[in-house]
Amino acid sequence: MAFEESSEFCKYCNRQVLAHRKGTNHILHLLLTVFTGGLWLIMWWICSKEKDNWRCTVCGQEMEPTIEALTKSFYLDLVTSIVLLILIIVFIWQAVKLL
Repeated sequence: MAFEESSEFCKYCNRQVLAHRKGTNHILHLLLTVFTGGLWLIMWWICSKEKDNWRCTVCGQEMEPTIEALTKSFYLDLVTSIVLLILIIVFIWQAVKLL
């Protein structure tokens, strides 16, 4: 399981703290995609969309997302979706080429 870390403001601790959340292990999903001939791409996309909320490493409370975090998350999701779409196209193209 991959973890993401970020510096966020915790309203419970009333200070800037290190926050973490579970992320997606992209290396594992890439290997599964290759071994299943591209079928795992759908699961990879679903897993990359489901992320836990940020948690304070000091008090453990769930943190409310900031505008910056939402913007960053949006662009990361957009890039991930584009990359996965390109991979799907490549796998389909390779499958058609083999026929």
